[in-house]
Amino acid sequence: MKALAIDPLVFSLLRSLTDVVLVGGRTARAEGYRPVRVTAERQRDRLARGQRATPLVAVVTRGPGLPPGSPLLAEGAGTLLLTTAAGARAAPEGLTAVVAGRDHVDLRAPSPSCGPAAWPRCSARAARRWPVPS
Repeated sequence: MKALAIDPLVFSLLRSLTDVVLVGGRTARAEGYRPVRVTAERQRDRLARGQRATPLVAVVTRGPGLPPGSPLLAEGAGTLLLTTAAGARAAPEGLTAVVAGRDHVDLRAPSPSCGPAAWPRCSARAARRWPVPS
C-alpha cells in the first residue's frame, strides 16, 4: 500500500485508542471538526477497557472556541473546552470548560483545578453529561 492509503487507517486507529483528541480552536473551526467516529467493534473494545465508547474532543482556545451550530456542540458530542477564565465565562451553555490560565491557556499549569491533572475529572463529568450510546 502507498503511504497515502495507510495514513488515514493509522490515524483512525490511533483516534480509536485515545481517551481525548486535543485540537486547537482555530483548527477545529477551520476544519469543521466533528465528534470522533469509532466503529461498533472498536466501541465494544473501548468499553471493555473501561473507556467511553468514543473519545472526547478537547478544544484549546482563549475564547469561547466554537461557533454556534458546530457539531462539537451537539448533545452527546463529548466536547471539553480548555480555555482561559474569560473563555470559560463565554462558553456555550452545557459545554464543560476547564480553566487553564487567566490570560493564556497553559496546559502545564500546576494547579489541580486547571492543569492536565484535572482532565480525568472533567472527562468523567463530561462522560456522565454526554453518554455516547454504544
